[in-house]
Amino acid sequence: MEKRIRKLYSIDCSFIIAFMIFLWTAMIYTMIVIISVVTGLSLRVLILGAGLVAGICATVALVAVLAHLKSQRSRIYAEDIMRSSLLVDQDQLRRGRRKKCSS
Repeated sequence: MEKRIRKLYSIDCSFIIAFMIFLWTAMIYTMIVIISVVTGLSLRVLILGAGLVAGICATVALVAVLAHLKSQRSRIYAEDIMRSSLLVDQDQLRRGRRKKCSS
C-alpha cells in the first residue's frame, strides 16, 4: 500500500507543480502585454502589483496544499485507496450478478 501511496502523492505533486508553472507563465505573459498596452506609469504599477499579489497568494496556497498532502499523505491516500478498492469490489459484484442473471 505504501508504494501506491507514494505513486498517488507524486502524481498529485506533479499536477500542482505543473499548474504553478502554468500560472506563472500566464502571469508573466499577461504582465508583458499589459506593459505594452497601458501607457500610464501609475496604472501599470497598480495593475502589475495587483497581478503579483494574486500570483503570490495563489502560489502560497498551492505550496500549503503540497505541505498538507505531504504531512497527511498516509491518511489521505489510504482512505482514497480503500474507497477505490471498495468501488472496484462493488463493480465486480454487479458484473457477477449480471452474468448469473443472463445465464
